[in-house]
Amino acid sequence: MRFFNTAGPMRPDDHYTIPPLERVDVDELLGLIRTMRYFVLHAPRQTGKTSVLIALRNLLNSGAAGNFRCVDVNVEIAQVARDDTARGMRAILGGGLNIAKLLTAFRTFFGEHAEHWLAQLGAYREAAPQLILQSYLQRVVNSGG
Repeated sequence: MRFFNTAGPMRPDDHYTIPPLERVDVDELLGLIRTMRYFVLHAPRQTGKTSVLIALRNLLNSGAAGNFRCVDVNVEIAQVARDDTARGMRAILGGGLNIAKLLTAFRTFFGEHAEHWLAQLGAYREAAPQLILQSYLQRVVNSGG
């Protein structure tokens, strides 16, 4: 039985929903992604931001929009650290759920190289807190997986 969801990402099989990518300009977003530009998806709570990002991730990973690999990780755990960047990054990188999610995503996209990349994550924990995740993911991207 479908219902109106008011918490968490939309699942069309379970919830009444508007197709998420019909709510944004997909061509504009893909243009920004292809030119390696930043974008912000800003809207009030419970308006479908996460559902749009999940749908965009799925579109990118399907190959229909080009040759992309897209991984999502929830960094909400760092919120408790507030202004303590080092503590926040330790929470993100030390969180079992985030590491498990990264491993699953890496196995999907990098196959036999997944464990190699996650094993190297420990070396980045000693880097400047503001740069840990960026440095690590940039190295993964530059290597081609």
